Amino acid sequence: MSGFDFEGFIRGLKLDTGNPDKADERDRDANEARLAEWRRVTAGGLPDWAWANWCNEAWTRRLSPRVRAELGSWKPFEFAGGCWRIGEARLVIGPSGCGKSSGVFASLSAASRASRLAAVALGKAFGEPPTLVWLTEKKLVEAQGERKSELYRRAEVASILVIDELGTAGGHVSQVGQFPIIAGILEERYAAGLSTIATSGLSRVAIAERYGAGTLRRLMHGSVIVDLFGSGVNTR
Repeated sequence: MSGFDFEGFIRGLKLDTGNPDKADERDRDANEARLAEWRRVTAGGLPDWAWANWCNEAWTRRLSPRVRAELGSWKPFEFAGGCWRIGEARLVIGPSGCGKSSGVFASLSAASRASRLAAVALGKAFGEPPTLVWLTEKKLVEAQGERKSELYRRAEVASILVIDELGTAGGHVSQVGQFPIIAGILEERYAAGLSTIATSGLSRVAIAERYGAGTLRRLMHGSVIVDLFGSGVNTR
């Protein structure tokens, strides 16, 4: 079983053109540069959950049925027609232990493998890979005192940002003269049209009370809501 194998994803995207001519070599060099940037941006804060894999039946049996239904076949990004496409985001809320974070992780892992296979099958140069940053709210709060730190800048501009454990680390408060970190980063990403995925042990009402209705709207925009507290009705 493998977890979110970004190194394997990177290796798999090194396209084999047989006996390359000069154009092929230029494409290969461009691909290598893009993959190096992918490695630099994504490899830092990802969790190490080798067991969080949809092929791991012992794990999936313990997941909430809604997590399996909503996240098992979800494609957060894919490589189709020679270009990268970002899919719908998710706001996954529910009690501790139901599989919110690891379900998101496993879906991202599955998407990386499927995208690698699609890229290799096309056998041609590809555009910039999507950047993905995975951070807990605690990590973002730690960067609050230096809002334009490298960590914050990466999270601000990543194609996909995962904010895990929303509601656990005080991201709704701010130091003197600063904007609350969660509201601030969501405002930037919302304005740029970037995809944000979040998990939380808070209900939608509690998120709105803690972070404000505007922050909740930005989390929900372009997202499918997986609400494991109540009836589980899927709304946008």
